[in-house]
This record gives sequence, structure tokens and C-alpha cells, in this order.
Amino acid sequence: MVIEMAKSWSRTYNPHWERDIITEGKKRFKRNIFKEVRDQVDKEDWIILYGPLGIGKTTILAQVIDDLLDNNVDPKRILYLSLEDDLKLAEELEFYEKNVLRESLKDTKKETYIFLDEVQYNSEWYYITDSIKGGNEKVHVIATASYVLDDLPSNIKKIFVKPLTFREYLAIKKIYPKTVKFEVLDLRRKYVEYLHLSEEFDSYLLTGGIPSLMDVDDINEISKRARNEIINKIIYMLIPRAEKRKEPYLVEKILKYISYSVGSQTNYNHLSSMLGKDIRTIINYFDIAIKSFLLYQLKNKIERGRSSRKLPKTYPYSPAYAYAFYPEKFSADEYIGKVIEGFIALHLDARFYWKKANKEISIIWERDGVEIPIVVNYTKRLSRREIKKIDTALKKVEKDMGIIIAKDTFEIVKKERELWIMPPWLLLLTLS
Repeated sequence: MVIEMAKSWSRTYNPHWERDIITEGKKRFKRNIFKEVRDQVDKEDWIILYGPLGIGKTTILAQVIDDLLDNNVDPKRILYLSLEDDLKLAEELEFYEKNVLRESLKDTKKETYIFLDEVQYNSEWYYITDSIKGGNEKVHVIATASYVLDDLPSNIKKIFVKPLTFREYLAIKKIYPKTVKFEVLDLRRKYVEYLHLSEEFDSYLLTGGIPSLMDVDDINEISKRARNEIINKIIYMLIPRAEKRKEPYLVEKILKYISYSVGSQTNYNHLSSMLGKDIRTIINYFDIAIKSFLLYQLKNKIERGRSSRKLPKTYPYSPAYAYAFYPEKFSADEYIGKVIEGFIALHLDARFYWKKANKEISIIWERDGVEIPIVVNYTKRLSRREIKKIDTALKKVEKDMGIIIAKDTFEIVKKERELWIMPPWLLLLTLS
């Protein structure tokens, strides 16, 4: 009976064993990160793709499988299993060895690929797979997880799948802007050439770079789908299974609070009092929300290499999460500016902000080993007083230049320091 169940799962997941098929992967947009993943598949024998639900991890697996098949890898040397279903992993792998490969994974001399989707649902997935494959480097395990897992061995290559970049979003819509160099002359030229992309950026922001929301034509439906198909699934299905927590509703309350006050300094004591929960409980649930890609944080940088644990700035991981709770607030530039601030920080892999007294640097971006301060002030026209204030903040952090993210404005201002004022979409176009 066990064998029959395993056989049933295997046939369902792996139709490529018996026939040529057109997979979902071939129908979907191929993201930039695909090349990185594909290049690592043959180099590493353990890989895990991290990212939120709906971000396209399963599609990437399908595309890697397609590429392997296109390069004449024996279809039976490719196994795919989804651990979201309640299957017995050890029995599935044993069935695969005995009935498909007809040899042990420990002893095989041929390249073999095991794809395990959503491994956060089985806490023993690594140990089960490792015990069956042993140290055989011919067997490559490519896993995905929608929740950051603790205590994984260091030999697992971690790749984070983030929301679509603005350039990827445009490519899906058949818009292909040229490369934008991170230099004044090219930025000025491309700003004029691509000013019309400002409207596309507004739409991009509402979908939050989540591929599964791209096919929604009615913007009123985006908030509903983000809430029902992503947020609720993470909070009330993924987290209880991955963490065995009894109060997942606290994650929803925290996410809703952060979505209302996007980018503000987070006071755990205040939240503890407001929600009537012990501060350790609040901090634990914050950690869960971050691990499940619902929240993103920047820490306050004290000095080089050091940051404060107190008062991090917290953002929804995707703007679509903020839009799911408060679509009406997206008509206010100040609110949108804070949403943009978090999204830019995420795409820049930023970890820090800086604040002392009333002076603040929104984001500290490390680019090619150089720290570039970024201040988000999402208004159409900056006053000279605001520019002076930002210039003073740059002096405090001892930087000669900085970027100001404004609304559809491009200008180079030279005070004591050089300030590049530009819209968010232009900065994002300098990224690949």
C-alpha cells in the first residue's frame, strides 16, 4: 500500500518520466535569477531557494527541469516532489531508487537531480534526504522554502528570490528600456527618455513585484487577491505548519500595524502594551513575520560595522501587502514615499538606515564597497530648506554625495556635497 501511494505521487509530479510535455515553466516569464540558479545546479549538491509565497520559486524549478531535459538529461534522473502535500519523503525517495533509478542514490555515478518544493513543511527533509543520498556529489538537491529555516548546514547554497525588479516587470509588459548607467550624464538623458515610465512604476508598486498578481487587470482586485491568496495563506496555513504557533493572528495584527505606519521606528514595548502581550512574545512573532517574508527591517547604524538593536525601521516585504490593508492610503505621497523607501531598500539589499536627533538618512546603500546615503522625500518639488537639511545630514555621516528620491524630478544640486535628485523608477532601472 505504501508503494502504491508513493507511485501515485511520483506519477503525478513527474509526467516527464513517461512522455514529452509542455510544462508551466515554459509558459512563464524567465526571471534574471534563473541564470544564477541554473549555473549553481551543476556546481552545488545542495541549494535552497528562499522567498515568499507567490514569488515564482516553483516556476524557477520547472524552468530548471525544462533546461535539464532540453540538454538531454535522462528524464528519470530528475525527481520533483512537493512537500506541501502530506507525503512521506523517505518512502518516496526509496521508491524512486528501487522503481525508477533501479540503483542507490549513494552509489550512482550519473548526475541526478532531486527537486523538493516547500521544504518548510517537513522539519526532517534535510536529514532524510542526506541519509539516502549520503555524500554523493553526483546527486544534486534543489529545494525551495517560503520560510527561512534555522540550523541548516553551511554546505547548503542559499539563494533569495525577491519580488520582480522594475525592469523585469516592464519586460513582462513587453517594454524594454536600455541599460541606465549610474552616472550623471546617462541618468539625465534616460530620465527625459523614459519619463513616461512613471505611470508604469505606479502600477508596478501596487502589485509589489509579485508575479502571481501580475495578471490582475482591476486594481481593486489586487488588494483582495494579495490578502486572500498570499497574506492569509502565509499567516494561517504556512506559519502554523512551519512554526506550530497557536496565535498566528498576532502576525496579522503586527503586519497590519506596520502597513499603517510604514517605515516608522518600531517600538516593541509600545506594541506589547497595545496588543496586551509579553514583549518576548511580540519579538518572537516579529521574527516569524520576517522569516516568512511578510516584513523587512533596516537597523540603525551607529558606526561602521555596528548597529543598534533598538528601534529598527520596519516595512511590509512587498508594497502589495500594504495595499492589501490600506489601498486608500496610496493616494497620499507621504505614505507612498515610505512604501517606496522599503521597496528600494529591499532591492538594494540594504541593511541600515541612520538617525540622530531630527537628522535621518533613509537608506545606506553599499554599492561596490562604497556607502551611498539615500534620503526618500517623495514630493514633486523639494524646498531649499529641505535640501539644506539633507545636506546637513550627509555632513553628519561624512559623505560627499547622496541621493534624494523625489517624485518625477531629476536635478543635480551642489551644496557642500553633491545631491542627485531622481525618481525611484530611474534608480531602480540602474539595477539589472
